[in-house]
This record gives sequence, C-alpha cells and structure tokens, in this order.
Amino acid sequence: MAGAITIASAQTVVNKGTLHITGNTIVYFGDDFLNEGSYYNDGQTTFKKNMQNNGNIAVTDTGATYFNGNTLQKITGSVPASFYKAFMNNTTTGIAYETDHEMGIRHEMHFMNGIVKTTGQGKVLFFNGARPVKPSDYSHVSGSVAKKGNEAFLFPIGNDQYYRPAGISAPLQEDEIISASYHLRDNNTPRYDPRLTDDKTGKVNTREYWILTRDAGNTPVAVTLTWDKDKTGTVVAALPALLTARWNGQRWENAGAANVNGTSTQGSIASNPAGNLGPFTFSELLRKAIIGLAQIASEPLPQPDQTYSVTFTLILRNMGDLPLDSVMLTHNIANTFPFPMKFKRSGIITTGGELVPNEGFDGNADIALLKELSKLAPNQQDTVTFKVSIAPEGRYGTFYSSAQVAGKNGDLIVKDLSNNGEIMPPGNNGDPTAYNEPTPVTLKMLKIKIPEGISPNGDGKNDRLVIDGLEPNDQVDMKIFNRWGDAVYENPDYRNSWDGRANRGLRIGDQLPDGTYYYVITIKDKTQPGKIQRFVGFLTLMR
Repeated sequence: MAGAITIASAQTVVNKGTLHITGNTIVYFGDDFLNEGSYYNDGQTTFKKNMQNNGNIAVTDTGATYFNGNTLQKITGSVPASFYKAFMNNTTTGIAYETDHEMGIRHEMHFMNGIVKTTGQGKVLFFNGARPVKPSDYSHVSGSVAKKGNEAFLFPIGNDQYYRPAGISAPLQEDEIISASYHLRDNNTPRYDPRLTDDKTGKVNTREYWILTRDAGNTPVAVTLTWDKDKTGTVVAALPALLTARWNGQRWENAGAANVNGTSTQGSIASNPAGNLGPFTFSELLRKAIIGLAQIASEPLPQPDQTYSVTFTLILRNMGDLPLDSVMLTHNIANTFPFPMKFKRSGIITTGGELVPNEGFDGNADIALLKELSKLAPNQQDTVTFKVSIAPEGRYGTFYSSAQVAGKNGDLIVKDLSNNGEIMPPGNNGDPTAYNEPTPVTLKMLKIKIPEGISPNGDGKNDRLVIDGLEPNDQVDMKIFNRWGDAVYENPDYRNSWDGRANRGLRIGDQLPDGTYYYVITIKDKTQPGKIQRFVGFLTLMR
C-alpha cells in the first residue's frame, strides 16, 4: 500500500489478511480498526477511533502511529500491540486513551495531549532503547508502565490529573523488566499505612506513593522519586533529613537517600540500590533526642590537712539529631560522701560550648552544676569539670558517685545517669541509658601526718616537727618559708629534727621568731623512684 489513503466508514475496518503500510504512505482510519491478520507499518498511520489487535503486529517495522481522536480511544485486543513511534495527540482533556493489554513502544512515545489510562492487565511497555518524549500533566500514563532493558529510565506516570514520574538506575541485563505506577492517597486508600515504620524511619508521606514491581531480573536498582507541592500538596522535610522509604510487606523501612535536589516544595531524591522493590515514598529521618553522660574521677590527692582533693570531669553528649536546650546537670555529692564525712567544692566550675556553670553549686543544698539556659547542639559533646575537697572524718574505702543530665526539645525531655569513664562501652546497643555504672572514688587511710605546729620550749612536748607515718625507705626533702616567701630552712634528707631553727637566709642567731610559716615537703621512696608524695601547708611556731 502506497500513497495517501483515507479509510472512513460507518463501521469497523477489519484486517484479516496482510496489511503492509510501506514507507512514504499515509493511512487515515476514520473509524474503529480491528486487526485479525498481519499488520506492518513502515509509513504513517492515524487512528481516529479505537484500535483492537487480535492478530500479529510486526515488531520490525519503523513507521509512525498517530492517535488523533477527539473522543475516548480504546487500544485493546487479545494480543499485545507494538509501535515503533506512537504520537498521542487526542484533543480530549484528561483521560483520552484506555488500554487493557500490553502496548509496546520500540522507539518513542510522544505525549502531546491526552492521558493514557491502563486498566486490568493493561500496561505500556518500553523496550530497550525506547523512550518517552515530553510527558506532562496534560499527557502521560495513568496506570502501569514497564521498562525492559539495561538503561536508566524515567517512567512517564501519574494519575488522572498530574504527571508524577519515578525513575530507576540502569539494570545490568537487557532482559530485565521493571514496572511502575503512581498512586495519590485519599480517604479511601488505607493500604500501606504510613503510621507503620521501622526504627530508622520517621514521618512517612501521607499523600502519595509509587509501586515498582520486578517482572524479570534481579539487579539492584536505585529508585528516584519526585515531589511537587503545587500538584499534590506534598511538602518534604528539611532536605538533609529527607529519605526514601519502601514498604517491606509489614511496615515502611528506610530505603536511603542519594542525589537529593530541589527545595521543600519541589525536587527529587534517589534511594539506595535495592534488590527488593515494592511501594516507595518519601519519609524523613527518624529524628531522635538522645543525651548521654559519662563521669571520670581523678585519683584522690592527699592534703596536709588530712583531706583529699578529687577532680570530677563530666562528659555530656547530644547523641541525637535534635538540639537540646535547658540542659540540666545535677550532682549530689552528699550522696557520695555521707555524714559525718565533710566536703567542699574548691575552685571554679569549667565548662565548654554553650554550657553555663552555676557557681552556686555546693553538691548539697544546690546540686545543679549548670544554669537552665545551657544548650547542646545535635552531635555536640562538651565537658564540665570541678574539684571537691573531702574530709573523711575516719571513713575510708571506696565510695560511688553518679550524676544525672537532662535536656529538652519542646515538650520532649531526655535524661541519662552517668556511666563511669565513657558514655557507652564498645559494642554498645546505642542506648546510653542502659549504661549507668557509678564512678568509684577510693580514699585510702593516710599514713603521713604532718603536725599543724610545734612549740620548741624544752618541755618535751612538740619540740620538733615530727612527721608520722614514714616508711624506712622514705627520703624526706623539707623546705620552710617565712611569710615573705624567703627560705629559712632546707634539708634534703630530713629526719624529724627541726626545732624552729633557721639554716638559710639573713638572721641574727638561729632561733626563728614565733609566727606562721609555710612548708613544702616532698617524700620519695628510695626503692621506687616514681613514687613521690608532695605536701604543702602552713604551720605555727610558738614557744
């Protein structure tokens, strides 16, 4: 058949033999067309009404087929129809075509006007190398589109009103087939409940979802989704928290996030490559508020007045992705060192970041180490350090210390009890509240005792400065200073002999006047060079 031919009749045109439209031939069917024989199109064919294929349509021809009706056109039949180039240009607004069987596209499908509705087993199948051209809100596929081949592909899908595409990365094999369809939720769409999520997925899109089905092959592919507020009302989370989610048969699970582009009102996102497909939509990262606390106590340092100095370091970490304000850190020191023991905070409280110290903290009447305006940013770690002077009052051994931290995000409050040394150990379960080992503080009974003064008046009582508790291998270096800081006595190998006499500095005679003096005493173990004790304090000389 050659030339330009118009076939217009008031009844269906039926082909029962072989119909070959050769190159440079234009054929126009003004009424329904039924193929029950063999059909080849290497020219240009226009269908004004319905097309039904119950026969053979060649898959090697190279012609163009136009669907140019002005009423609903049905593309049906018992055998799949195949087109090299299809031009969809029906003047009807909205649904302009319906197909209940496979409509194959081997090169291009031009979406000019009118929406293609697939029903029943109907689908539009793009073979390897085929592509959609300019799909839009006015012309796309409302229903199922399949892609066969090993190319990346953007499915020209949507609903009866809007173009809402989804894409896949390239499979490995040419014979792989993946189908996609788009679904806009309404009150009558209870499937795939957005309230059901895994422990990594936050709020799930309640407006729309896409279903991707693997018809052949098993190559993992990344799925690309798009959003458009003006079309469907979808507004995504902040882009850094945006995820894709896949329905696993029971709940929505985190499908990852890659190549996020756009704004909160319009853009696209890709999932991680997945072997299992199914329903996909947008979700946001499950935003958690988690706070952790660790406590470290220094080795107690003995002081000349029989007290100990301990430095406490508290490590606070916001382990979630929500900012925390009103961060409160409390430490009841009285619970650690109970009566009759005595303690006193010494020095300042040092803090980092946006933690604000409460200088009124005393560990008893006021147990708050921070002021309420303290903050911790997401994934932020800061420290609080303070010193305590402890008088055992005869109680020695190991005492256990714990602190508590709390933070707020809106109405949400999170807390943690301190864990010794680190917030969580290696191999942890991710929950800091599961690790709350108290911090031990061991006060050993002091062997060294330095008197607070001497009275060298010859009465046999306190005539010399006698250091109690020395071991046979101890070597004592003692220095005595007057109130102006001048050295008045030095002895690198002191043996409890000082009786108030000077051996350094300017003096008249060697008897020092009564008064208050300052000492520095260093005790070394001759058998253990690294074992050193140092005592600094005041003593009174009174004859």
